Amino acid sequence: MCILGVSHQSQRGTSSLLWVYTEPRLGVPRHDRHGYSSWEMGALFRFGVGINSGVLSPRIYAPGVFLSRHIRRNPQGAGWTLQLSYSRAFYKGFSRATATGSPVTPKSHRLSFGVGWYR
Repeated sequence: MCILGVSHQSQRGTSSLLWVYTEPRLGVPRHDRHGYSSWEMGALFRFGVGINSGVLSPRIYAPGVFLSRHIRRNPQGAGWTLQLSYSRAFYKGFSRATATGSPVTPKSHRLSFGVGWYR
């Protein structure tokens, strides 16, 4: 599975960023009965590009893991999906620190929860 998305990041002291990202997910192989509720887990890797009014385009690289529960209501597979993911994000392309002159490479822990509906 591969997710394509857009997200917003507000920042103190500078302009906000709009992130455009892709997040390929590699699930652990499992026996699945088509059309029935199931669990899925595996590895993910998020890559994104930040869009702001400045010249720089920061990037994000974030390896992680995910867990999802697919709640199916009929044999065609329609129903809800609950998703939880964790990733360790590394950011590149921000301006250099003024005091040291070295590049700024912030890092963060990302915990995300999502709900989806499939028809």
